[in-house]
Amino acid sequence: MPGDERVRAQAMRARPYRVLARYPLATGMVTLVLEPVQPGEAVPQALPGQYWVLQTPAGVRIPAIAGNGSAGLEVTTLRVPCAGPPLGEPGTLLGVRGPFGTGWDLEPAVGRTLLLVAWETGLVALRPVLEQVLSGTARYARVQVWAGGRNPRTLALHADADLWVARGMDVTIATGSRLTMACAAQDRPAPPPDATALLAGPLEMMLETAQALARRGLPPQRIQMAAHSLIRCTDAVCGRCRVGPADRPVLLACRNGPVFGYHELAAPLRRPSGP
Repeated sequence: MPGDERVRAQAMRARPYRVLARYPLATGMVTLVLEPVQPGEAVPQALPGQYWVLQTPAGVRIPAIAGNGSAGLEVTTLRVPCAGPPLGEPGTLLGVRGPFGTGWDLEPAVGRTLLLVAWETGLVALRPVLEQVLSGTARYARVQVWAGGRNPRTLALHADADLWVARGMDVTIATGSRLTMACAAQDRPAPPPDATALLAGPLEMMLETAQALARRGLPPQRIQMAAHSLIRCTDAVCGRCRVGPADRPVLLACRNGPVFGYHELAAPLRRPSGP
């Protein structure tokens, strides 16, 4: 996946940013527009799928995903503190570290079909890719979007669906108490075998969806999964964002991800024993 350690030393240093605007997005998530406190300081560019770490004056660290906002740095938090004042009131200062981690590998999708599958707030992890398509810089033959949730209130960014359709994307918005992400693979025509699928949602749902896509002919190496929602301490210390089978080397979403290939997280198939 794109992203490496070459700029990690700079990324680890918290830089002061001022909050320009705050927009509630979904339960536990807000979008913040930030600008550097230091005049003339350049805003580091993040690859789609990489993440940032916001640090409050109280020392609380919060992972966030960057959008492509034109005013300074625009990020969406993956969670907000349960106690204390609301995060990111305009005019307040936050420390910003990053960008970190692996991003979406979009090169294999150039000239081919790109399939985006998200569950509820997982759509935020795909937002930088959607914005790339909207900007006209994307080079994909076709973009398909499936976004699902229990109800529209829990489905982040669903209000933008009309804009995506207007830009030529094939969009399905599905809500219901019996839905799962796997419906995106089970209830739609099978994607072409050279398509690239990007999945974002609860880990078990992503694995189930990836399995369904693989059964319908999409090679596992063309399926990517976002583990942003698992990130907690952001420093590879707590171990709560561990992913992958227990019998493989430890993978942490904050250190080795947050974007992984399906082949990295899938348990190996067990062959039935017999004579």
